[in-house]
Amino acid sequence: MTQWISAAPTLLVALALATIPGLPAAWVLRFRGLTLIAASIVASFALVALASVLAPLLGVPWSVLPVLALGILLAAALLPIRRFARVDVETMTQSRASILLTGGAVFVAFALIGFEIARAIEAPERISQTFDAVFHLNAVAEILSTGDASPLHMNLSSPGRPTGFYPTVWHSFVALVVQLSGASVPVATNVVTIVVAAWVWPIAILFFSRPFFVRRPAHLVLGAVLAASFSAFPYLLLTWGVLYPNLLSTALIPYALGFLYLALRASTVGVGVPAVSLWIGAIGAIGAAALAHPNAVFGIATFSLPIFAVVTNDIRQNPHYSVPSKIARWSLLLLTVVAYVVFWSIFTTHDSRRYDDVSPLGALVDALTNAPLLDVRAWFMSVLVVGGIIVLLIGKRHRWLIGSYLLAIMLYTVAVGFDGPLRDSITGPWYSDAARIAALLPIAAIPLAGAAVALLLDLVTDGLRNFEPRRVPDRVRPLLPSIGAVIVFALVLTGGRGSTVPAQSGWTADLYSFDERPLLLDEDEIALLERLDDKVPDGATIAGDPWSGTALAYAYSGRPTLFPHLQGNWPDAALQLAERFNSMTSAEACALLDRLDVQYMLEFGGPRYDIDDPERAKPFAGLRHISQSPILELIDKEGRAALYRVTCG
Repeated sequence: MTQWISAAPTLLVALALATIPGLPAAWVLRFRGLTLIAASIVASFALVALASVLAPLLGVPWSVLPVLALGILLAAALLPIRRFARVDVETMTQSRASILLTGGAVFVAFALIGFEIARAIEAPERISQTFDAVFHLNAVAEILSTGDASPLHMNLSSPGRPTGFYPTVWHSFVALVVQLSGASVPVATNVVTIVVAAWVWPIAILFFSRPFFVRRPAHLVLGAVLAASFSAFPYLLLTWGVLYPNLLSTALIPYALGFLYLALRASTVGVGVPAVSLWIGAIGAIGAAALAHPNAVFGIATFSLPIFAVVTNDIRQNPHYSVPSKIARWSLLLLTVVAYVVFWSIFTTHDSRRYDDVSPLGALVDALTNAPLLDVRAWFMSVLVVGGIIVLLIGKRHRWLIGSYLLAIMLYTVAVGFDGPLRDSITGPWYSDAARIAALLPIAAIPLAGAAVALLLDLVTDGLRNFEPRRVPDRVRPLLPSIGAVIVFALVLTGGRGSTVPAQSGWTADLYSFDERPLLLDEDEIALLERLDDKVPDGATIAGDPWSGTALAYAYSGRPTLFPHLQGNWPDAALQLAERFNSMTSAEACALLDRLDVQYMLEFGGPRYDIDDPERAKPFAGLRHISQSPILELIDKEGRAALYRVTCG
């Protein structure tokens, strides 16, 4: 863990970048307290998304400058709202104790989640030894190399070909952290992972959950513990994939839901913030989440449908609305639902993966016990969730949350327990991927569990406050409520962690480990990759079997690789080299290498990421056992990993 000390400056840069660019706009919109921080984070990622599209159109290379410039312009454009919108200043005012407890809650969540992830990764320079990590790390290198972060231009795995759209908010953000801190791509990626999981996520879920169970600031601290206690998010997406863009987009979903709920019910819940500010926050949050990864839109749709049902009833009961006004509002809600359905059908995909060993009932149990894709059960957290459901049902408040939770459970059950066209039509927007859907469960489960623990805390502290045992000294009696609160906090902290979070962290640790047989790179290969920028001139292209890990030369050194991902739409000449190089004559090989502008080649004798399906890596067999080629000169070696210079001509 002490190795992470060196990454502290990079962590501070990432925290600042995730919060400060959007702060002026959030302040202008009259947000304060936790809502101010929430709005700042949303605006910051929205600005990164917008700047990544606009910068190449204006001929501006990617850097923090277009992000900051857009932030200033946005704040200036929103100034009229601050001037003319009415606001209840008293509602916005927070006590010093409230501010301290809110800050303490965020710190608790940051410490719990950050420590868990840092311990699993072990060292800041380690990489996730997974298929998707190759693309995501190299996508950052591509942005740094080209100066273009546009989602319309990310053609890493289809070089030379036009692309449609690929979400690059994650990669753009990591590239900015690299530029501002000087950290390597792997270190910046791991630091941003911690910032998204331990800063963006807990603030998001606390902001969204606050109206449903927080009646006093102390409840937020318990909510912070809950935010760190569900294995399905943020921990699961660090093993499944690794799905960095989905990690970010899912973390942003609660912001969209929180602003949307407050905007739709501003007249009912009374938030002391201009309604137009809330709507701008909702639109910005939905946009940021969608650009981080489009399937966030469908997560927002799933959770917001019950909100729409509540708002529909609010409109019906509001005596201040005329009949035409009610019809107009109902029509707008209906159009939104229709748009959801249309987009759902358009973006439905098909996934052939079938969970043959899990029945529908088994999938339902996995979801209800809050331990998806694990062999253990989160019984403690499940009891709290059920307790929260009972609290909301008895109290007859916020019952729509139960509907949102049941919808998420239904999605997971269908994705895991069913097969065929029905499954695809329902879960297609997530590629019918159980992990992406499982990550949605805590968004509804946490506020439900929060309702239970908040009631538990109130019962304990209020009971001890009114309890006057004769044998307790007078000076101790005032401390009893605080002692009870500490006991409740410790109970939730230890019970919430249970066996699921350690199990998920262990899974993550296995994928970042270099012990025994790593999946992609061993320590010798990494040592060689870290020396490439001293051995290979800037701009020189490197070829090698990507399934052995050579593709990551781009991420480690910034030197482009002929195959920057394990799979892609490669040019015919590149495929010919991959299949036949080790059997070509010198003349044939030199002609092809010259045509592809390849000056260096890598050969790694260690693991290849084709353990389960060797056929996938078969097209690159020609790039193995190349040491005997007469046109290659060995210039660096570490263990079985070797770097060669092409000597044609």
